[in-house]
Amino acid sequence: MSTMKSLIQSIFISTIILLINNNIYSQKNYILPEPQNITFPDSDRDGFRLSKKTSLTVRGSELSKFYVEDLIKFIFEETEFQLSTSKQNKKSNIELVVEQNIHELGDEGYRISILPNENLKVEATKESGLFYGIQTLKQIIHFTKKKREDTEFDDFDIILKKQQITEKNNANVNQFNAANLTTKGYNNINETGHFHGREEVKTKSLDIYKIPPMIVEDYPRFQYRGMMLDVSRHFMPTDFIKKFIDVISMHKMNKFHWHLTDDQGWRVEIKKYPKLTEIGSVRSETLKGHYRFAGNNPKYDGIPHQGFYTQEEIKDIVKYASDRFIEIIPEVDMPGHTSALIASYPEYGTSNDKTEVKKIWGIHEEILKPTEETFSFIEDVVDELKEIFPSEYFHIGGDEAKKTQWINSEEIQ
Repeated sequence: MSTMKSLIQSIFISTIILLINNNIYSQKNYILPEPQNITFPDSDRDGFRLSKKTSLTVRGSELSKFYVEDLIKFIFEETEFQLSTSKQNKKSNIELVVEQNIHELGDEGYRISILPNENLKVEATKESGLFYGIQTLKQIIHFTKKKREDTEFDDFDIILKKQQITEKNNANVNQFNAANLTTKGYNNINETGHFHGREEVKTKSLDIYKIPPMIVEDYPRFQYRGMMLDVSRHFMPTDFIKKFIDVISMHKMNKFHWHLTDDQGWRVEIKKYPKLTEIGSVRSETLKGHYRFAGNNPKYDGIPHQGFYTQEEIKDIVKYASDRFIEIIPEVDMPGHTSALIASYPEYGTSNDKTEVKKIWGIHEEILKPTEETFSFIEDVVDELKEIFPSEYFHIGGDEAKKTQWINSEEIQ
């Protein structure tokens, strides 16, 4: 009997520990990427109560900064709370701080303090760190909202709350609905107190979001954190590029490798060489399926694929990325992967055979001619691009350059 009792106690204790650990794990891992350190104070009290009375202050930066305005906009879209920036609420304030003396965080690190009876604070050494801290805070607020919306009261909860409200305020059904602590899935009650069954009610009647207490300390493991986007083979409009930047900035990446040219399309305006976009940005059609399985009877979609970015559009995108602390690294592939270039200006190709903007993937034989004229052309292209891309890096690809045409060319040999 004692053995069975001990076994039951062990199972009970293990279950409690598992539930606690799962709860902490779920709280910790809704933040992406996962912070270096996150602790949850041993307290049953709420960490911060976000409400329509909450204010926002900035120290060491400016209210006009994009990331500050973006946070204010985000909170309004999530909660319909318009944070006050003109008058500080000493009991409910979000403080954004940039201080040079927080050396342990590094240039891109941040600390978020959400503690009972204290204002919420995001602090960093540099503005980039504050920006990343705001990305984490946005995830915390969104999680708090989602957790509240996913809460459902059972019948006992609803009856009890109806009795409490009716006894205290003699409330009608509208007052009852407004007092519920969830925004969907509760039982609707008519004037006589009968249940109608579950239905979704879209309302934001609750005036407080209870953010759980925690301290987040985070800094990047890698200095270079980037994503590459190939718009040569599949052109993407500027709105998509900005959305792509939004996504990688949310994940605290700081580099955007933009693959702008390849055999299948030239996607950037070069004013000195207009044929690069007049001819090089258009391919007649695209292979259907994988090129390795095309065989002797390839099938194409019959749809022209085209598009390029003007220099003004690129300047706007570069500014958009810079506001989010992302450096755009342009890539112009050379000396291989240059079919679109050579189709536009054949004189810079090694072979005398006419080529086209490729409509099939794979590695092609077209390669730039290593002459002074070609080098002058490359310098002209780079000179224009460095005026619109302030990055300290310029990517030239350099991969998969077949040397067959060089070997077979008497001029090159």
